[in-house]
Amino acid sequence: SNYSGVINMQLQDAIRQRCRWIASDSTLNLMSWVSNRYECYVLANWSRNLPQVMSQAGILHFFKGVYSSDELGAEKPNPESYERFLEVTGMQGRPKLYIGNEYIADVVGSRAHGFEPVLLDWIGKYPPEVDCLKVSDWGQLRASLENQ
Repeated sequence: SNYSGVINMQLQDAIRQRCRWIASDSTLNLMSWVSNRYECYVLANWSRNLPQVMSQAGILHFFKGVYSSDELGAEKPNPESYERFLEVTGMQGRPKLYIGNEYIADVVGSRAHGFEPVLLDWIGKYPPEVDCLKVSDWGQLRASLENQ
């Protein structure tokens, strides 16, 4: 039945509208370091309130652009989400990393569009032999970026 899909989407949207992120000191430190060295963007399966959520968390200023699936009209891993993102950011043909926490949406989806994926696996959800760089904390991510 299509009703379960509609209810699930409505529930996700309600949760996203009420979401309040809190950025840890380690997140703020990493983002300060990264944004001083790289052009940073966000592509997330989220509603149009993503910039407000990020602003409330004190992290919006680290990013050159923030794009939600709602704004782009497609959710990752749908190729349209990546294609529209690349179009609006002008990043086609440039070397780029995609750091995400979901294997199919972030690793498989981004790799298909020319990104080098990095899997952020906070809780050890994915096996060690996953086919991309896998990090479990901000320190590992920074060390990896310093070595590039």
